[in-house]
Amino acid sequence: ATALTALPLVLAFVAGRGGRLLHPLYYWGTVAVIRTAGTCAGDALAHLLGGGDNVLPSTLATGAVFATAVIVFYAVPPRLRSAPV
Repeated sequence: ATALTALPLVLAFVAGRGGRLLHPLYYWGTVAVIRTAGTCAGDALAHLLGGGDNVLPSTLATGAVFATAVIVFYAVPPRLRSAPV
């Protein structure tokens, strides 16, 4: 299921280029696709690492990824984060 949500997620981001995400239909459609993909990925990770009812390993892995993303976001200077396209 995670692989099946990857294509709509990529399509949503590609379709949103050029300011289309400012339109409510594209915006909320992208939000729905991101939430669906995140749920599928989280379920797959919980199954892979937790093996059933134990979600502690997947929770720790997800927390580590989130913390790393926040640290990198604030550690990298803004001029390096947003390169002109």
